[in-house]
Amino acid sequence: MVTKVFSPHPALAPFVQFYLIQQTNLPQEVHCVLACKVLASIQFAFKAPAVTSFHYHGTPVENRVHLGEKPAMIGPTNVFGNAYFTGELNLLAVALQTTGTHYFIKESATAMTNRGVQVELVNKAFNEAQEKLLAVSSPQAAVQTLEPYLIRHFYKNAPHVLKNDLSMITNYVDGREGMVHIEAMAKTFNRSRRWLEKQFQAQIGMSPKAYARAVRFRNVMRHLYHAPNPSWMEVVARFNYTDQSHLIKDFYQYAGNSPQAHFQSIPLIDQNIHKNF
Repeated sequence: MVTKVFSPHPALAPFVQFYLIQQTNLPQEVHCVLACKVLASIQFAFKAPAVTSFHYHGTPVENRVHLGEKPAMIGPTNVFGNAYFTGELNLLAVALQTTGTHYFIKESATAMTNRGVQVELVNKAFNEAQEKLLAVSSPQAAVQTLEPYLIRHFYKNAPHVLKNDLSMITNYVDGREGMVHIEAMAKTFNRSRRWLEKQFQAQIGMSPKAYARAVRFRNVMRHLYHAPNPSWMEVVARFNYTDQSHLIKDFYQYAGNSPQAHFQSIPLIDQNIHKNF
């Protein structure tokens, strides 16, 4: 598998973190349990239509979101999901900023939490972008083709949602790897807990506490992917878990399995994604 990361145009920095390119060829369908990444993304195929689909834990298989000749959006997550890949894949994932879902759909991000939808339900103009993407073969050309559509869409929506932007606060949570106390955070930013609850639900799609927990787990996964022969007790102490059973509980919620079982059969696709998200 070829994995590449591209930075967005500076005009997109408030909305897009990066682009993640994944290219591979799978002769048979591969089913992967993908661990929670917290962030939302918009998935486009380039070069050729993709044969892949996705659905979240706890939702029926018939609710899969399919990525073929039309782009799909995968909402912010605090559970794991199931993905299915087949054939030649050339995928361009637009990894959104924490508040990017709110800017993209121009409504409460709660509507997209642990959900996936076809992007045409948000803006049919991206179907035109997808048609052009299927005519390009290189990752660089795919990014250049898509960016004008993203810039137009985000800046059309931005005035509607900019007033209470949470970016400074979510950066605070991210910078502390999710290990924050909500009351202390409210005091730091001179906001009430009620205001934080309301804005986190609207802009991110989950409560401040749920977001902080998921961010902590995302950082646990990053740490484990880069730490050879990790000590679980060291991870418990490093990320301020109560004990090892507390860590295992989070693994079952966010990755669908115990830490040991997850790393014994870790999907390459999930590993590549989680090293970047």
